[in-house]
Amino acid sequence: VIERHGLGEFAAGSFEGFAAAARRLWNEREDQVEVADRCRRYIAKEHAEGKVSADWLDALGLECAPHALRPLVAELS
Repeated sequence: VIERHGLGEFAAGSFEGFAAAARRLWNEREDQVEVADRCRRYIAKEHAEGKVSADWLDALGLECAPHALRPLVAELS
């Protein structure tokens, strides 16, 4: 997801990959405003209340309008 959407770097558990990614991020730090904007857009799109609710309902094989979940979410909080 990180690489596919241009959200930053992913070292995949490799110290060498981490060091290389850190060097790239440092050398290309003027591009970080764009990366941060892409991250904000991705989070707003993929983690919005309605999207997450719909994904869970789909995974559970249920159909329900996201607003109908608010009482349940409030009760669990």
